[in-house]
Amino acid sequence: MEPPKTPAPPSAPTPEESGSLEGTAPETKAPSPASGTTPPGSTDPAASDVIEARSDTAAPLPTEVKKKSVSGILQKINIYLLIFGLVVIIGIAVTVIAFIKTPSTPTSSNIKPQNLSASQLQLLASGSTTIGASDQVLNIEPNTIFSGQVLIRKDLDVAGNINVSQAVNLGSVTVTGVANLGQVQAGKLAVSGNAAIAGQVAINNTLAVSGAASFGGTVTANQLTVQNLDLSGDLTISEHILVSGATPTASSDDSVLGNGGTVSISGTDTAGSVIVNSGSSPGTGCFMTITFTHKFSSSPSIIITPVGSGAGGLAYYITRTASNFSICSNSAPAASISFGFDYIVI
Repeated sequence: MEPPKTPAPPSAPTPEESGSLEGTAPETKAPSPASGTTPPGSTDPAASDVIEARSDTAAPLPTEVKKKSVSGILQKINIYLLIFGLVVIIGIAVTVIAFIKTPSTPTSSNIKPQNLSASQLQLLASGSTTIGASDQVLNIEPNTIFSGQVLIRKDLDVAGNINVSQAVNLGSVTVTGVANLGQVQAGKLAVSGNAAIAGQVAINNTLAVSGAASFGGTVTANQLTVQNLDLSGDLTISEHILVSGATPTASSDDSVLGNGGTVSISGTDTAGSVIVNSGSSPGTGCFMTITFTHKFSSSPSIIITPVGSGAGGLAYYITRTASNFSICSNSAPAASISFGFDYIVI
């Protein structure tokens, strides 16, 4: 007799069968037959409960794990970005407030002084040497003598006095304060503002004044030439009055002066003398007329004085206009005599 055949243990579920479960359940092995166990082929209720419990507690899928981790990382990054943005905004605000409250300092405060040593002075004396930079100040403590020329390419500020023993050639001079000058020789001096001169002024050439000139003291001039002279006060002349200018013209009337009579004149429109030579058979009336070189604006005042006894015996008189004046007589002069008149025209 053949022994009875033992049934084969139940096989593990295939992947297709386990795919219906959520997740991948661990592989369960059938219990080996032993004493006190359920015989093969029978179903154990406890075993089925274990399998169902394991299927309920299965691990989540990998895609869900990745989504949760990425979401956490993004939340952390957003927090860090927010903190960084706040820090940047606070830094910008602090910088702007500090820039506004910081007072502006002049550029000269950043210039660093630099002192010359004895060796550097020897280098300066021996040749062309550059010392320091443009943002530094060169301090020379002892007295300095420059035997050659000195060229300054920018402004020159002098805190003390400038003493110059020789000539000074300056293209342009601007003085904002008081300038005390012992002697000034200028080829051309232009003063746009007021000029107060306490001492004497010697002008060796022409003085041209386009505007009004006011003199509070005495004006001394060897020769004074003016186009028009207006005096609001007295005119005091300690010496002679000399007038100059063109000589006016003199004409005669032969019917009054006489046949062969002549006249001549010397002087100006302001003053002068006339010489009369009577002809034969002179008569009465205006025997000569003097025409001015420059016409007056109206009839001037004319003073005539007879010169010689021949003129003194005449009953002379004048007629005048803005252009000329005539010397006349109500009595006929003697024939073939010479006499004259002096005149002043104002």
